[in-house]
Amino acid sequence: MSTHNAIRIWPQVETTSPVAPRCSGEPGLIRRVLDALERIPEPDGQGSIVQNGRVIALDLCPGEAMLTLSLGSGHCHHARAVGELAFEAMRQTLPDTDLYLRHDVDARCANRSADAAPSQDCSGCAPAADGGSASR
Repeated sequence: MSTHNAIRIWPQVETTSPVAPRCSGEPGLIRRVLDALERIPEPDGQGSIVQNGRVIALDLCPGEAMLTLSLGSGHCHHARAVGELAFEAMRQTLPDTDLYLRHDVDARCANRSADAAPSQDCSGCAPAADGGSASR
């Protein structure tokens, strides 16, 4: 019988219980966006990005929307994929709105545990100096 060491490749946000996102703006629009984000699964298939506390903040104002996510350092393909899915959900929910996607920079790569060596996917992982803002 062999023993395997399992390493979670997409660590859950480290809270005892996920915190509800901080939201500002029109309540009906907030609910629509959060419902769309709720349909985005974690890369490991364990719940959604909203359920697991990756959605930190959603700020809506006329003509603009900013979503803040927790995505590790934000340099791995998993972080980029979740960011793209979240951006697309916002684009479909809020047409004709300027959208901004930010991430809270975590010290570890979102695709590996804090003490694991970088994989090929994460070879360039390092915390972003600018806080990781991105917009389209």
